[in-house]
Amino acid sequence: MSVIDPWPGPRPYKELESDIFFGRKDEEEAIVREIHTNQITVLVAHSGIGKTSLLQAGVVAGLRRLREHSEKNADSPPILMIRDWAEALNSPDYGVLTAGVIKSVKDLENICVDDFKLLNGVKPEKDINFPDLRDYLSKLCGSAGGIIVIFDQFEEVLRAGKKIADDIIDQLEEVYRWEERAKILISMRQEHIGSVSWQLLEDKLFPMHDYTYRLDPMNASSLRQAINGAAKHRKIHLEDGLMEEVFNAVGSNLSSGDLMSSTSLLQLQALLIGVYKIAKLRENSEGVLSIFLSDLKHYSDELEEKFKYSSIYNVDRSSIATLSLYDYISNAIEEKTEENSDLNNYEELLVKRAASRFIHRLGSGTHKSKIEYIDLVIEALRKDLIVLGASVEKFRKKFGLSCNTLRELEERTIAANSENLLKEEISGIVKEANKKPIEVINMLVSACEVALERLGGDRNIIRQIRGSKGDNNILSYELIHDAFIEQLILWAENYQETFEYVLASPVALSGSKISVEDKICEDIVCVKWGGCIFDAVKFEEMSFIKSNLVGCIFKKCEFKNVKFIDCVLNSDAFIGCNFIGKVEITGIHEVNSLLIRESTIDNLIFDSVEINRFKVDKRTKGGYVNFYNSEVRFSQFDLGEEIDGDNSPIYVFDSNCIIERSWAPESKRDKFKLATHDEEDELFEKLKYKDNDDKTK
Repeated sequence: MSVIDPWPGPRPYKELESDIFFGRKDEEEAIVREIHTNQITVLVAHSGIGKTSLLQAGVVAGLRRLREHSEKNADSPPILMIRDWAEALNSPDYGVLTAGVIKSVKDLENICVDDFKLLNGVKPEKDINFPDLRDYLSKLCGSAGGIIVIFDQFEEVLRAGKKIADDIIDQLEEVYRWEERAKILISMRQEHIGSVSWQLLEDKLFPMHDYTYRLDPMNASSLRQAINGAAKHRKIHLEDGLMEEVFNAVGSNLSSGDLMSSTSLLQLQALLIGVYKIAKLRENSEGVLSIFLSDLKHYSDELEEKFKYSSIYNVDRSSIATLSLYDYISNAIEEKTEENSDLNNYEELLVKRAASRFIHRLGSGTHKSKIEYIDLVIEALRKDLIVLGASVEKFRKKFGLSCNTLRELEERTIAANSENLLKEEISGIVKEANKKPIEVINMLVSACEVALERLGGDRNIIRQIRGSKGDNNILSYELIHDAFIEQLILWAENYQETFEYVLASPVALSGSKISVEDKICEDIVCVKWGGCIFDAVKFEEMSFIKSNLVGCIFKKCEFKNVKFIDCVLNSDAFIGCNFIGKVEITGIHEVNSLLIRESTIDNLIFDSVEINRFKVDKRTKGGYVNFYNSEVRFSQFDLGEEIDGDNSPIYVFDSNCIIERSWAPESKRDKFKLATHDEEDELFEKLKYKDNDDKTK
């Protein structure tokens, strides 16, 4: 028997997880009393302290059990809960609240079949201008004897625009005045109390203060009940002292009565699922599982190893709890879902690249922001769109955008002038696959959509919001909890410093600094990286293929058995580099102005290359520099003042066309070798003369 996860992580508990929901019994009972006492009750709390968990796994599950074990009458009516407002806000036929109730009735089919059969046949008036909520709830009450309706995340509809907010308040007033059999609970964030819409709600109904239940954060005692209760129910043993160490990791004292902040609570939830993951690796066939202090230490070591090169690892507050929340975010972005399980490796890189570009728009400082979908897409693709010349018309077809949004987009992008010109700006895998600019744009947009999908859903990091702007429904996103902001931004900054981020670029890079801790062992194909600076990068057993690296500077890089095949290397500089094993430059029509300085060489090979302006400084130490089947212009070779020193490279020529122009090596003969000894004497006899026209094989 497999052990089922005892803790859900940084997302709300679901109704079906009520068996592992502990620590909020008093609050659950208090809210149920308020529902039965008042016609309208308001639940408020700060973001991230567990409103939805309490409602779904506590209040709703409890009321549902009460109804199942009692006579189904007005004292225990059916319960409906609406949390996701995206569909309701976009309903063409009904008001927002009515559309939400309709959806919640449909959801009963998978939760409570009897109530679904009881209520599904009841239909509201199909008139968006009619006070349809009162009419619909009256019909539901007539069928069931009463109804309890819970509107969670109610701030979403209050923020959807003044017209919508005014309408839902009018609808609630109708219910309040004319249908006392309907009990309504409104759940919303504390920060929206006192808003204009809230004041209007009070004006039309009653002073909400007397009917408002304020939910406090959990204290250490309640959290101990929540954690231990779930573990006990799942038959999981927690080692003595484990919880004390877990709470210490998030800066909380189990013996104190202090309340836990939303940030600490999210960290705690992420930490628990991480430790559980480690412990579950030892699960035996009977499903017996214990979680030890050593599992906590193992998870801590795993996180430190995983993120030791990230900037998050170096900040003072990077405890195991902080790293665990960071790990949760990282896993969310990288985790494939059923809908996008067929993405190839490059498409996966595009998803992470898109996420790292738009994430900072979702929050600033410690405050989350509501951002329109199109703005997130543009933010993620801004530079790419400019290079690719995305036209407004292409985006209109893709998104069905309004005229205002199209004008905004037009101001931010540059229209395409030439399809051929655009192809020159495409880089990497999309160039290798010969993708058209519009195909590249569609790939990038799809990557944004996948990234948004992964951050939403059960991961509970962002959520969709549908509001109104003029007469158009606008899709927006926002973070669910403020506590995610700092870790998300840190993740984005760290990812943009990785080689993965650079490799995923579908457009040409210019002047970028590329630095990465891990070795690069995979081939790099068809990239266009002009003037980029590679800082201390290690390349091993790989090839650059058909890539444009003109003007690149390689500083303190290491090349071990690396090939440059059919690449552009003009004006490149290798400074302080280490060429290990056989490093081969081949299949290149021409190399102009190549500099090697302060480097070490084992065996550097030029094969079938026309070489001009080649310079190796006197501080470069070597083995051999080999020229095979190449055309070499000696007049522009600069091999340093002390080429005949003991440590400088030996230059070997085999089957080359050597063009002699105003340069006589004379005393440096011991540093030049031909394939055979007979050819060697002939070569050096010719090198003694300054003959600008003579070409000798």
